[in-house]
Amino acid sequence: MKRFRPNISKYFILIFTIIIFIYLINLFIEKTTKNEFNQNIKLGGSFVLVDSKNKVFSSKDLKKKKNCLFWLYVLPRCLST
Repeated sequence: MKRFRPNISKYFILIFTIIIFIYLINLFIEKTTKNEFNQNIKLGGSFVLVDSKNKVFSSKDLKKKKNCLFWLYVLPRCLST
């Protein structure tokens, strides 16, 4: 029956290791969120792209396509119900 006796010291070491691991993960997450590079990046806004055939594609063209897709896809479904 000796093998079924709980070993308290192993449990304490396991719990201590888990707590240290969680602390290190939180420390890493805090450092990555406070990074200077992450604060300076601004997403969104207008853009202009040029493909290999020198055809220009801008954010205005994308807005036109979004509007077209709305009228062709979403609006008929709304009107049919």
